[in-house]
Amino acid sequence: MKPLKKPVDVNTLRIVMQYFRRDVRVCELECAGASLALHISNPGDAPRGSEWRIEAHGKHSGGEIVIAESRTTRHLALLAVGDAWGAKGPGLGLHPFDWGAVASVLKAVRIID
Repeated sequence: MKPLKKPVDVNTLRIVMQYFRRDVRVCELECAGASLALHISNPGDAPRGSEWRIEAHGKHSGGEIVIAESRTTRHLALLAVGDAWGAKGPGLGLHPFDWGAVASVLKAVRIID
């Protein structure tokens, strides 16, 4: 008899899709019914050491809200986005994500260092 698959815990943060849109890596995540799309880019023709940009796209009843930050590494850009999301998100009605968990999930698949 074939073992049954374990049910997916919808309260656990997970990546549901990854793809490239031109030079931008898009990671779609879900947790507790809320979705988060991260757009990660670095200007390909920019000089070495140029900044990474991460845009966090969240849904709100009024549409989509984007919070973006740029830093010298993807990890630092993600930390900055998480800080901005935590500061601005409640006033904008955005779902509160655990940005430490977001970083862990992205590290597990080598999207950030």
